[in-house]
Amino acid sequence: GNIAVTEERDVSIQIVQGSSSIVFVTGSPVVTIVRGQGQSAIRDTTAETIVLGLADTSATGLAVTSTQDMVVVSGVAVSFFIRPVSDGILRTRLTVNLEIRDASANIAQSRSENVTLRVSGS
Repeated sequence: GNIAVTEERDVSIQIVQGSSSIVFVTGSPVVTIVRGQGQSAIRDTTAETIVLGLADTSATGLAVTSTQDMVVVSGVAVSFFIRPVSDGILRTRLTVNLEIRDASANIAQSRSENVTLRVSGS
């Protein structure tokens, strides 16, 4: 449909699906509608798919059935991480798993590297 440019009512964005790391940059989920349009900003530190919905918190009586999926991808790779390793038995093969992570500890999916694993100890 068309944008109702005469509408100036507030609506709230709801996180229908997503982690607790999602925050509203403005500090509030309420979006002020001016001339039929409004905007909000969110920040998420978890690589995930989030689903946004609407809530009629201003009791406008308008339909709020619209939802939208957003895919949040990992950031730039900043570190290697050794996943927890179990103790091993002498002269048996031990598996060590490494990850490349972004600044928020998400696995950097778009990066692959060769690394040399050096072992020391007694």
